[in-house]
Amino acid sequence: MTASVFVFNGDLQETGNADDDELVFGANLDYAVEDFTGGISWDSGMDSNRLADLPGTIDDPVMGLGLYAIWQMDKLAVIVEHIQALDDFNNGDFAGAVNGDRQPSATNVEVAYPVDEQSTVAVSFQATDDAAFYGLPRTALLFGYTTTQVRDMKLGLEFATVNDYGPGDGGADDDGSRLLLQASTEF
Repeated sequence: MTASVFVFNGDLQETGNADDDELVFGANLDYAVEDFTGGISWDSGMDSNRLADLPGTIDDPVMGLGLYAIWQMDKLAVIVEHIQALDDFNNGDFAGAVNGDRQPSATNVEVAYPVDEQSTVAVSFQATDDAAFYGLPRTALLFGYTTTQVRDMKLGLEFATVNDYGPGDGGADDDGSRLLLQASTEF
């Protein structure tokens, strides 16, 4: 078991507070045995690059909770992650991007299997609630394949189908699919 605490200079700015040096603090607790790793994390203010990129300010910091678990069953890996706001973002936060009081959450469940020593296939299901103002879809189903069989290069292919929030929930009802090809190398 491992425990840790953290403090960092947050990026989000509270309404009416010109001091943009708000400290965010939190704690992690992780547990690991041979085929399982899991943990919980709490922080005093959900403060991420995605939130910091939204225009405007927030009325009050919103505490967050994160949970994760990884099971390794022979070659098969199952990863479950969940993050949750513990309070509401208020109507009008982020220059009106939040319509109504919202307590966002996001869940990811992924199963990955190595086809051989250099290739892996994976499927992932992602779901969110009250997260349209983040720009996240309501649900997404992803299929992926990665390989390092190309000399000094890692290639990845991902197909995703997404279902967006409707206009009544702050979304654009922009359902669709995408195909992504990634290439990377180390030097």
